[in-house]
Amino acid sequence: MKKLWRMAEKRVPNRVVQTVKQYKRGKETYYFLPFNLEYKGEIYYCVQYEPTEQILVVREDGTVPYYDEAKKVIELSARVAAANAALNIRAEHLLRTRTIQTYRHILSLLEKIEKELKDRLSPEIREDLETFRQVSKYQIEKRREMEDAIARGREVLEKVFQEFRVTEEDIKEMRKLQLQLGKAMYDRNQAQLRSFEKRERLMRALIFRIPPWKILLWMRYLILLFYHRNMMNRIRPEDKKPIQEMERAFRGEYTDSDIAILHKMKRSARNPSAPSTNLDREIPKENVTSWSNGFIGDRNDFRS
Repeated sequence: MKKLWRMAEKRVPNRVVQTVKQYKRGKETYYFLPFNLEYKGEIYYCVQYEPTEQILVVREDGTVPYYDEAKKVIELSARVAAANAALNIRAEHLLRTRTIQTYRHILSLLEKIEKELKDRLSPEIREDLETFRQVSKYQIEKRREMEDAIARGREVLEKVFQEFRVTEEDIKEMRKLQLQLGKAMYDRNQAQLRSFEKRERLMRALIFRIPPWKILLWMRYLILLFYHRNMMNRIRPEDKKPIQEMERAFRGEYTDSDIAILHKMKRSARNPSAPSTNLDREIPKENVTSWSNGFIGDRNDFRS
């Protein structure tokens, strides 16, 4: 990925590079996004100047379109950056945590505890244990959905960077896979929250059912308790806004960060305004959620 980013300018037509240099101010530096964008039969290149973080869109023939034409190119490029951040960069952390093996271990612990305490478990405790078992199986199912979205998304991104071109169809596919990833994460957390009361009741009840001399069983209980406490058991105040933003994204609504980024894009674009253009007009009513973090002023979203 770093190599693609460093070599991006070498894959850009010289007439586009010359135009970008003409728009450079003072001691600014610039970098091209590692792809061009095909939109409505035209090919566009997007460049960001530093340290001003201003953006310029240039057509393949080296001409600079008015902002009214360039704004859609900027929005679509931002979606690619967000997809790369979600499916390549941030996904690395997701793939390392809460793996399928984790929940298989939980299932194994539950099975062994149930087998050893079968004569000591009331119907209510068995029901709570079954809830813990089912939510763990559900985590595995959703984990597989996440891994599928990440793998398929990376295939699309790899094609984009290798071919140095992204189309609207590529962006739609990346958007769909981002939503699949986000929805699977959301569903996992919601299942953990809904099962907390029964899981907590199970862990409390087991304390009085395990004989003191069953050392190995106590060790299994403590490991299970660790897993239980590290699941999403309550919503902290700082979790509320991200959850609400995610729910709005699933409904295809604007989030606060989307609106802020759209306004910032309007003010940072270096493309000239047409004589009648008002850059502060109302934001068009279209779905742009989930791509806002990862383009403006954040070059690292294209580096791994």
